[in-house]
Formats: sequence, C-alpha cells, structure tokens
Amino acid sequence: TINTGQTCYSYSNWHLPSKDELWAMYALRDEIGLTQGTYWSSTEWEDSPLDDAYALDVTNGQMLPLLKEDDYYFRPVRYFN
Repeated sequence: TINTGQTCYSYSNWHLPSKDELWAMYALRDEIGLTQGTYWSSTEWEDSPLDDAYALDVTNGQMLPLLKEDDYYFRPVRYFN
C-alpha cells in the first residue's frame, strides 16, 4: 500500500517493498545497511493471504511466509525515475 497521508524527506509516496523489491535491496544490503534482522515484504503468501506475508531474513538470505501478526523490521521504499 502506498502511503498517501504522511511525508518523510518531503516525499509521500513510500510503500512496503514487494518480495522482488526486497530481493533487489538484499543484493545491495551492505551498501544500504540492511545487514541483520528479518524484513517484511508487501507480498502476501498465496496459501494464506489473510494471515501470512513473505519476509526476508537478511542474515541468511531466506524468504519465508510468516504470520502478519509477528513483529519484524520494515524498510519503506519509494518509486522514482
């Protein structure tokens, strides 16, 4: 979901990355400081979309479906040209 109500650094088009966007961030993890922890994606798990979404553990590179009610990190991103 795109954030339309808040601004950060003068931008208001922040969103939770998809699992593909999160993989792209993982490829640059050292450069962007994504070095430890598990991060949410916006991609829901096909088998249980109401309860689970994909999250990436950047310490071991595993993308797993996890319960949405669990506490993990998130790294908002924004579209740019």
